[in-house]
Amino acid sequence: MASFLKLIRFQNLLIIAITLYLIRFCVVHPLIKSLGLMPQMNEFHFLLLSLSTIFIAAAGYAINDYFDVKIDRINKPEKMVVDITIKRRIAILTHLIFNAIAFIMAFILCLEIKIYSLIILHLLTAILLLIYSVKYKREFITGNIIIAFLVGLIPVLASYYEVNSTQISFSDLIQNRYFFFLMGYCVFAFLTTLSREIIKDIEDFDGDIAYGCNTMPIKLGIKKTKSFVLFISSLILLILSAMQYNEYKSENHIASVYLLLFITLPLIFIVYKLYHSESKSDISFISKLFKTLMIFGVLSTAVIYFFTNISY
Repeated sequence: MASFLKLIRFQNLLIIAITLYLIRFCVVHPLIKSLGLMPQMNEFHFLLLSLSTIFIAAAGYAINDYFDVKIDRINKPEKMVVDITIKRRIAILTHLIFNAIAFIMAFILCLEIKIYSLIILHLLTAILLLIYSVKYKREFITGNIIIAFLVGLIPVLASYYEVNSTQISFSDLIQNRYFFFLMGYCVFAFLTTLSREIIKDIEDFDGDIAYGCNTMPIKLGIKKTKSFVLFISSLILLILSAMQYNEYKSENHIASVYLLLFITLPLIFIVYKLYHSESKSDISFISKLFKTLMIFGVLSTAVIYFFTNISY
């Protein structure tokens, strides 16, 4: 069981679930209520949406490990489960069965809420994850952008189907504080994930070059790749500074302090560590720091929601 949970990245799936629900209750519902509307999905509907998303992600992790067996023998043999404790056919079956479960849930949800674009979106996501594992993971930046895009899509997924059939004008949205926070979180999720994916490519340099991959560290070199991540991190710091200033200006001091202590300062530390990194262990540590930063980013939704001065 432990090996199977490792195969589907159970911890990451838990983070996805927490992200979906925090975005729903701490961002989307306040946004809808501030516009005098009601959410269109009930708890059962949102549970189906969340489970479908989680099963697709789990299927993606399984197929990724299936195609990475040879490279992982070089990059991270100590972390391997496929071909060690789990047979390759179990990994491919997990991919197929989990995607089937996800599509069944999405189809039921489509029938319930009468929005059939959902199943198309989930189908495209599953196809993207498969193509990523087969090809784009080994290509220059394309695979990194695919994963970052899908992670950045999670907050949108938690919101779009709640407001899709309600009468909300674009002018109402762009004037709403919670809408800007939602968009800011999407950009934050995209950029931090992109940075972490590129960092992981640096970490996997030896195995990737041995099997003819064309990732950014291989094509541009590790030094230039690190400079690119430092540039992205600077963009994230600018976004954080704007959000922090907005919270301070709105007299949401607890939220402002949270952003400073748990996101901005840790990111500055990450930039410092990356600039001075020399060994593979340094890069591995930075990858873990980025993941921790993303978790604090998710939790910031609750902090800003509970310590905001917004009233309806």
